[in-house]
Amino acid sequence: MIAGALKSAMAEKGRPSIVDVVVTRDPAHMLPAVDNRTVKVKKGDRVA
Repeated sequence: MIAGALKSAMAEKGRPSIVDVVVTRDPAHMLPAVDNRTVKVKKGDRVA
């Protein structure tokens, strides 16, 4: 689904394209350690 939207956007010439991607902030549907609300940052950690 996203591949088709990106292909269409990249093929558009002469004007900007917007690809609207809906994502979740629900930690139950995210990969482990991705939700920055649950990460404990310690001194020396690099935050992406």
